Amino acid sequence: MHDTQLIIGLGNPGKQYEHTRHNIGFLVVDAFTQALKLGAFSYEQKFSADVLQSGTMRIAKPLTFMNESGVAVQKLVSYFHIDPARILIVHDELDLPFGTLRLQFGRGPAGHNGVASIHTHLRTTDFWRLRIGIKPQDVDDMNPERFVVSTFTPNEAKQLLDVILQAVAAIKMIQSDGTEKTIQFLHSKTPA
Repeated sequence: MHDTQLIIGLGNPGKQYEHTRHNIGFLVVDAFTQALKLGAFSYEQKFSADVLQSGTMRIAKPLTFMNESGVAVQKLVSYFHIDPARILIVHDELDLPFGTLRLQFGRGPAGHNGVASIHTHLRTTDFWRLRIGIKPQDVDDMNPERFVVSTFTPNEAKQLLDVILQAVAAIKMIQSDGTEKTIQFLHSKTPA
C-alpha cells in the first residue's frame, strides 16, 4: 500500500486527555504532518474531525471521543469514496509493550474500543493499523479503562519522542516502500 488515502490518528479531544496514552495516535499524526510540513489541521464539522489534506491523502483526528471514532471515519470514507484497504489507523495498543510498533491488516479490534467502533461503522476489518504499544513493564494489575487515559510515567515520557519519531518513520516508509517492507522492518526492531 504505497497510496494511503486516509491516515487516522485516534485519541480523545480536550486538554485533559492531551498527553495521555490513549492519545498517542493524535500525537503521531501531529508529528507526521509537522515532519512533512503539511500545514495545520482544521475542524470539519461534517466529519466530526480535525482534517488536513495533502494531494489525494487526508489525515484526520476524530473528535468524537475514542469509543465513537468510527462515526468520523465512516463519514470521511463515505464522503471521499475511500476503499477501507487504503486507510491507516494509528492507535495505542495495551497488548504490546511500551514503544513496540506493529503494522497489521484485517485484524479484529482485540479489545480496543476505538478500533471496534471503526469496524462496526465500516462493517469490515480490512484496513491497516499501526499499533503503538503502551503496556507498562512494571505493572501487573491495572484497570485498563483508567490506565489508557493516564499520563505517561516519567521514564516513558523520556522515551516518548523516540517512539513518536519511529511511528512517523513507519508511516513515511509505508508511503515510500509499501507495507511488506514496513512490516519486516518494524517486526525486526526492539521497543524504544
